[in-house]
Amino acid sequence: MAYFYAYHSASNNTDFDYTKGYGVSAESEKKLTHVNTGDFVFVIQNVHKSVGYQLCGLYRVESIDFEQDNVYPHRVQLSDVSELNDFITLNRHELSKVLPPAGKEGRWDRFMNHFAQTGRTFQKPLDASVIAILKDQLNLQGVANEDIPGSDEIEFYDKVSRALKLKSAERKKRLKNASVHPTKKQVSVWRYDRNPDVVAEVLLRAKNNCECCHTLAPFQRAKDGGYYLEVHHIIPLSENGEDSVENAIALCPNCHRQEHYGEQQIDKSWRPVKK
Repeated sequence: MAYFYAYHSASNNTDFDYTKGYGVSAESEKKLTHVNTGDFVFVIQNVHKSVGYQLCGLYRVESIDFEQDNVYPHRVQLSDVSELNDFITLNRHELSKVLPPAGKEGRWDRFMNHFAQTGRTFQKPLDASVIAILKDQLNLQGVANEDIPGSDEIEFYDKVSRALKLKSAERKKRLKNASVHPTKKQVSVWRYDRNPDVVAEVLLRAKNNCECCHTLAPFQRAKDGGYYLEVHHIIPLSENGEDSVENAIALCPNCHRQEHYGEQQIDKSWRPVKK
């Protein structure tokens, strides 16, 4: 799973509409080779001169289609994750103060280098710091979402990825000098108030077996001896999915993680077999 950026430029005369997907030209097809279903994309537009740059939202990639006769034949189909009531007007100058360097310093401010170039659309996954900054803009609007991995988690695994690229000797040297007692920090997150009866019914329906790979739950809870499975919403609550037995599936931890971070195995049309 990765996060990307896409630009809806001033060459357009209407607001970005995610239901129509995001078009990519034939010449830019190479950019899409590292974009996968389940990845996320922030879309920023610059359509109204009187308003300036706006964050249209955060979207999940559902598929990449090809339309032969379209000017932009590669169509990235999206679902709306952030569900904003209105686009968010961005303060370009304030964001430039906190964004990391991107491109030639001095030619444009940092905001422009990051977000005012069509060439950067789907160019490469965003750094954890940029993701966190854009997510902060969403949080200012009170966006509640259990399906978007937190910025702390994204940043941590970004550091893990960089650590894996180091030579073993360098990692061991850093470990030797590192504290074995990590610092603590307080974070604030949004959560949905889920119905426990839905979870109970789904777990009973599963009869201790993962409803994706159909294997027995990997272990039993020490507290009550119950078999451990995790209940996952097929259509995410953030996409107006129901907190219902019909829209939920019991998964082993491995399958659940794959749904969020790997190639998705569960089609959104999946429903439990009626017995």
